[in-house]
Amino acid sequence: MTAGGIIVLAIWIITVALWVKRLHTVPSSIKKTVAEASAPISEPLTEWMEIYLKKDKIGYSERHISPVGEGYLVREEMLLKLNLMGRVSALKAVTQATLGKDFSLQGFHFLLTSGAVRFEAKGNVEHEAIRITIGEGKKGRKTVIPISGPVTISTGVPGLIKGRGLQVGRSFSFSLFDPSVVAQQEATVRVLARESMEIKGVSYAAFRVEGEFLGQKMTFWLDDEGGVLKEEGPIGLTLVRASEAAALGDFEGSGREDIYRLAAVPVKIKLWQPEMLTFIKLRAGGLEGVALDTFALDSGRQSFEGDTIAIKREKVPDPYQLPGRVPDMQEYLKPELGIESDHPLIIKAAAGIVGELQSPVRITVKIMGWVFESIEKMPVMSVPSAIEVLEKRVGDCNEHAVLAAALLRAAGIPARVCVGLVYKDSAFYYHAWNEVYLGSWISMDTVSNQMPADPTHIKLSHGGLDKQASIMGLLGKISLEILAYGYD
Repeated sequence: MTAGGIIVLAIWIITVALWVKRLHTVPSSIKKTVAEASAPISEPLTEWMEIYLKKDKIGYSERHISPVGEGYLVREEMLLKLNLMGRVSALKAVTQATLGKDFSLQGFHFLLTSGAVRFEAKGNVEHEAIRITIGEGKKGRKTVIPISGPVTISTGVPGLIKGRGLQVGRSFSFSLFDPSVVAQQEATVRVLARESMEIKGVSYAAFRVEGEFLGQKMTFWLDDEGGVLKEEGPIGLTLVRASEAAALGDFEGSGREDIYRLAAVPVKIKLWQPEMLTFIKLRAGGLEGVALDTFALDSGRQSFEGDTIAIKREKVPDPYQLPGRVPDMQEYLKPELGIESDHPLIIKAAAGIVGELQSPVRITVKIMGWVFESIEKMPVMSVPSAIEVLEKRVGDCNEHAVLAAALLRAAGIPARVCVGLVYKDSAFYYHAWNEVYLGSWISMDTVSNQMPADPTHIKLSHGGLDKQASIMGLLGKISLEILAYGYD
């Protein structure tokens, strides 16, 4: 079973679903203050949207904004029911934010829940940084995200762009803080045309706007007040303005479309025992105009030239001394978001797994086997955290990868998370795995208990959630053709 790529796709659905709210954020490219470019909101406003994947209703969003003092209080709630690998799961995201009178972000609280799994982040803007706490109670971890200029959150300035000067031919750039990946993002929208459209029997005069976010083109229709009437994105994701009753209506048929399969990249050749392959060569299409991580695509066991990707299964080296004092490796020994390698629970677990072992290779194999055996393999829709996975003992490829990376780092082995595609049943699916530094970078997949991982693992990027989100520009665009492969 390949339980991979779920959080990459789930976060993409979340960020795209919230994208329509980002149209109402602070324009940073035009030489005006936000106050000059924004009209004040004097009364509370509420907006409801229905969310569809193709013709399947998968959720709704409610956004409420109220004037408070010298600014605004914003609350947004979104509920999604997603079919992930045949399992329909509910995901709820709640964002609360305080905005200044110019709609710039002052503070936020973001909560993402799916079953017993939850991700929480809250923070405040202070000078040129956002001071953030991730997690709750004693588990909360503090971090600081530098920002350049005013930013806002996805819930900012809902439903209105009054005073912004919506005109055909005009462009806006936005600086946004995205709590789902705890990073600042940039986006641009362009007003292309004036059109008429109908929603549920009601006619509207609308502005058609195109935008790009995470490398994906999206189309929006806005009314004269700047409120979103409809939004269309890749793989059939659509948001439509609705009444409260319609938005909250039953999701009849919800779950027909499996987003994991919708995002898969089919190939014509069926590989026999792909786990036994020693090399593979593929032609990749649809890469034009996509910002690629060329270092990840063309390094180590993988080469990338023109449109051709070649991957050769590497060999695990003999034992050697720990590279703890190698400067280049310090980045992959330190804790980071989701990889809490310095947490006492992680340190204790790593020590218990490793025992008296000294060989880096044997330590790595031991940790890989422990994660493979200990974590129940099932789709989980949340932002992965090594501590959370250690306690819950359940997750997909991302949960496996962050826990393995944390345990390895705690044991003194440099490790990182990779994201890309892996072969299964005549298609390549989005997936996450690890690389460990054992004199050179060696691939490792704790979902399939492979080290090295078979060469159908096509690495597109490596790093944290912000890096994982960067591969979304390929979603629905990339095509693959198997040119050659071998087992010797």
